[in-house]
Amino acid sequence: MDPFVEMMFQQGATAFLGKGDRADYVAELCKKYGGVSLLGIGGASAINTKHVKSVEIVAYEELGTESIKKLYFDRYRVIVGIDSEGNTLQKQEVPKYAK
Repeated sequence: MDPFVEMMFQQGATAFLGKGDRADYVAELCKKYGGVSLLGIGGASAINTKHVKSVEIVAYEELGTESIKKLYFDRYRVIVGIDSEGNTLQKQEVPKYAK
């Protein structure tokens, strides 16, 4: 999804939900457009499915689970992986606790 982040920000998206690390340039794009990258919490997917109100495929339907979707949810549990100032959880916080 990273190659499409700038285009999606330009189209009005403000947040992205994914898992794992993002390319380094995504943090700069979050800062530039004031958006955020959200991370799903491992193991919480079954609980979170109760909070999804609707899902709309907006691009690349042929990719199935990898298609680009617009989700509407209420009380969905996530972690901010990259904030709107370009701070990155994985690069700035995780190393503090790694052994």
